[in-house]
Amino acid sequence: MKNKKNRATSLSTGDCDSINTALRSMRRFREMFVIGGYTIQPQIIHVNRLTGNQRTSALHAHRTFEFSVVLDGGMTYHAGGCDIVCGPGDGIIIPADMRHGWSVSGQFAVVFGFMLFISHRGGGADTFRENTVRRNYFLGRNPSTGGVIDRIISAVRERPPYLDETVLCLSRESYLELFKTLVPEQTPSAGVNDRTTPRNDDSRNIVEAINFSIHDNMHRHIRPIEISRYVGLSLNRINTLLKDRHQLPLGQMIIDKKISFACALLSDTNQQINEIAHAIGMTDIGYFCRMFRKKKGVSPTDYRMKNRSNGAHG
Repeated sequence: MKNKKNRATSLSTGDCDSINTALRSMRRFREMFVIGGYTIQPQIIHVNRLTGNQRTSALHAHRTFEFSVVLDGGMTYHAGGCDIVCGPGDGIIIPADMRHGWSVSGQFAVVFGFMLFISHRGGGADTFRENTVRRNYFLGRNPSTGGVIDRIISAVRERPPYLDETVLCLSRESYLELFKTLVPEQTPSAGVNDRTTPRNDDSRNIVEAINFSIHDNMHRHIRPIEISRYVGLSLNRINTLLKDRHQLPLGQMIIDKKISFACALLSDTNQQINEIAHAIGMTDIGYFCRMFRKKKGVSPTDYRMKNRSNGAHG
């Protein structure tokens, strides 16, 4: 336990960014596969050290399940009317399309997360989702999952041969541990099915992957070329897709998402304007205020006064 804790706390924000950059460049772990009666399509694996301006999130939702494990520090997740307190080693699973938020308990937290589509394949009850709700989204501690995550971090930092394949195998091992927790009655013979199928790259999933990447890097300056590399498509193709679906190019989408996130923080938290600007990766406060007024027609301060939620926190 001591070594695991030291390894987690040794991850600086820069270390996390470096690990996430390496993970975004990988393709194999996103391949679709089957566990028992469920189809799994991973989208993102990431690790974040949350501190400073990243101590509170606005309420948001994803089309995927969000499976996270706290490596160090403490987190409180807000989902389904519950406040779920997690300490080191605790896991949590947020269902697809559920609005949720989180806040850091203490000075910082290190969190490892997976975002993945999970689809029930056949008849009968969807035991995975039922047990997720029954447990109030709290998974507790699973030493096996913690060990797998530790090995993923070590592999990405050490860059051994066959790194993509290593992360593929380890990530699937973590998903299998997740299913053992939530679907314990599944027979051992219905484990991971290694007959993978290509990733479904329809336009909806591509846009979702772009949204994931923007949200995952909200706290820093995001270059469109980084997202292009992550989704494996040229900027021209991405811009054509976004213009067809949303009437805007990628660079504009990044700014719109950041301003939308800032709006939520202005409405739902008591963070200072400069803290919110830094939380969305805009270190020039003047630029942030100009972009905000351009998009919303009012200053951040005026927006907060008009849209302050009754249940503001922070």
